[in-house]
Amino acid sequence: MTISIDRATGERQGSTIFQSLGITLMRLAYRVLTPFGHLGISRVNRLVGRVLMGSGDTLFHLDQDTAFSTPSADYYWSRLYSESYE
Repeated sequence: MTISIDRATGERQGSTIFQSLGITLMRLAYRVLTPFGHLGISRVNRLVGRVLMGSGDTLFHLDQDTAFSTPSADYYWSRLYSESYE
């Protein structure tokens, strides 16, 4: 199952309740860890990814012409779930 996220609008499609919870937790962790230079964000994302995200892919629409697909539980690229990540 593929989750689709538009980074410009934040619109999300195709996620289960558990995946939505996982995305919310990763976004919250990104905000909380911002003052600390995001120290530990990959560990948080790895744990949330293993427990809640499953084995599907996420397609991030970066702009009108660009999309990027990655495994939903990938701890490195999961920072793209945060709307404030650039």
